[in-house]
Amino acid sequence: MRTSATFGRLRAGTNARRRCPLSLNHACPEGPAPEIAESAVVIGTASLGAGVILAQGLVVRSSDGGVSIGNHSAVLENGLVWGTPEHRVRIGQRTVFGHRRPV
Repeated sequence: MRTSATFGRLRAGTNARRRCPLSLNHACPEGPAPEIAESAVVIGTASLGAGVILAQGLVVRSSDGGVSIGNHSAVLENGLVWGTPEHRVRIGQRTVFGHRRPV
């Protein structure tokens, strides 16, 4: 299970504290769910962060948890992400892979 850290931050011009989530490449429980297109396929067990976008025609093939995609990242149409225990794939936060890219 992924965890999150929350810190207070002051708004400009006020003394009111606002709670803002700080992600260290971990999903926030209240964060947006991953968006997986109808034609995208996830084979095996992959770790997907908050707000991940898996676009049309994408194939994610993960052997024994070999694929991890960070928060708010996107892998666009007709791509391939393939990870194995020997060759793991870790995509960081706020990363975009273009159309038809194998990773």
